[in-house]
Amino acid sequence: MRDRFFRLAGLAGRVQRRGAVRLLASRENSGNVREAMKQLNRKIHWRPAVAIVIGVGGVEAAAYYVLGTVGEKTWQALSLMGSAVLALVLLLVWWTLFSRVWWGIRLVMLGAAAAVGFVFGLVFRMDGVSGEMFPKIAFRWSKTAEERAATLLEEAEESSGGAVSVESSESPIAGGQMDELWKSEEDDWPQFRGMNRDGVVRSATIPKDWAPKKPLWKRSVGLGWSSFSIVGDCAFTQEQRGDFETVVCYAAQTGKPLWIHKNQAKFSEPLGGIGPRATPTFKDGLLYALGATGILDCLEARTGRLRWTRNILEDAKAKNLQWGMAGSPLVYGDWVIVSPGGSDQSSLVAYDKHSGKRIWGGGSSQASYSSPLVHRVQGKDQILIFNGEGLFAHRPADGAVLWKYEYTNMPKINVAQPLPLSDANLPLSWPSLGESAGAETTRILLSTGYAKGSVLLDLALSSKEEWSVKPAWHSRRLKPKFNNLVAKDGYAYGADEGILTCIDLQNGRKKWKDGRYGYGQLLLVDNLLLILAESGDLILVEANPKEFREVARIRALKGKSWSHPAVGNGLLLVRNGREACAFLLP
Repeated sequence: MRDRFFRLAGLAGRVQRRGAVRLLASRENSGNVREAMKQLNRKIHWRPAVAIVIGVGGVEAAAYYVLGTVGEKTWQALSLMGSAVLALVLLLVWWTLFSRVWWGIRLVMLGAAAAVGFVFGLVFRMDGVSGEMFPKIAFRWSKTAEERAATLLEEAEESSGGAVSVESSESPIAGGQMDELWKSEEDDWPQFRGMNRDGVVRSATIPKDWAPKKPLWKRSVGLGWSSFSIVGDCAFTQEQRGDFETVVCYAAQTGKPLWIHKNQAKFSEPLGGIGPRATPTFKDGLLYALGATGILDCLEARTGRLRWTRNILEDAKAKNLQWGMAGSPLVYGDWVIVSPGGSDQSSLVAYDKHSGKRIWGGGSSQASYSSPLVHRVQGKDQILIFNGEGLFAHRPADGAVLWKYEYTNMPKINVAQPLPLSDANLPLSWPSLGESAGAETTRILLSTGYAKGSVLLDLALSSKEEWSVKPAWHSRRLKPKFNNLVAKDGYAYGADEGILTCIDLQNGRKKWKDGRYGYGQLLLVDNLLLILAESGDLILVEANPKEFREVARIRALKGKSWSHPAVGNGLLLVRNGREACAFLLP
């Protein structure tokens, strides 16, 4: 009995000792979490992750710097976003395959990362991009631009009583008949960038201390980047309203819609957004409007009734551009001229302005986003178009290419209007740029973005009727992406990747660079630059090559603003893809 008791006591002692050891170990582990984490960290293979961060970061820093030296913010933005995505993918591969962490922890962390991405996608969406191509993020439960436009339009239509439909038998404007004698006057703004398509306001002045307390009127409008044409008391523009691409006529003094013409068409892409891009052109009582999908309509300007319609892309057997048809129609004599970019003598095409019959086609170059314009040399007209390949001059009689100057960037995106220089924007003391004997010379400023810059062309016609086109200088100091320039007294002004810049037209050298107005648009009014900034602000800056000086600023629009201002009949009209407003000029 005694032996059995001692054996049981010994067994109990051993159990007690083991329990004590386990208890001690558990207490020790619970009090040394930090030490356990150190052991875990020793097992993680950190070196590949560090190499990924340093390597991708270093390459991106170098690329960002190099792209910055040529002033290309779009590529900088794309490079930055691409490097971030690449680094994230490589880190995920490292964590999954090469981190040496316990598989359970790897899977838990991957699941957590996937959950974060899923929640982020549920909460946020991309709501377009800025002019620099950085994505704009919005909450998913907030209204999209299309939904917001629909709501605003419904409210505006209810408050204004709505517009008269073009199907109505009654005319919304007194008279009721198409008036071919209705001509544009000097104070009108009948087409894109004004009477001469040069962005110069010749019928109005603005004082430096201009600061209206409120607009004459403000109203919601449909989506798109069209500008206004102003003729008499009518203001014409293009908008996307639901599934319809529309041309709308507003009363310029009140903003009341007078008529609406609709086409069941819709252009949309994630970067530039939804809606038409071009501006309607008025001529002799008729209105010519080109939609982003290639529909060219001739409308009665008084009523909005359709005269004829063509699809210029189908006619030219051409594909639409990435950002849609954006060139505003040019009316020349009895023809309306557009740039569909067909490869078989259909780069530039002319239609009869009364019937829509095709008259001629010329060239075989890819289209871009600039608009055709008329340029006179030695008393003879030629049609200039800055297409995807460069600047081309066409003979108005048959569309034949007279001369060309190849000038493009890598994506073949040319937007800015060619700017022929005349006595109005050149100093009298400016020396000759090497004209040959017996030749008459004209100069054209050609500018584009994506690191290409500006070039001044010296165009000469010899006594043998032979054209020569030579660059006088090339400069990367002014690189407008989808902005336009103005010129005055030997200097050009425009946005160099979102920053207002002045260059000397004699040599292309920068005079100053200041004013971060984004990718808005500008006009020249006397000695002032009238700027609609990307932010929606209206700004006045002195057109002074000696110094940058902002003299006035007012808040005009909400949201991203890329459309051109329009000035006509004492009014300044501005719009974006959300709202429009008018200011009465003094």
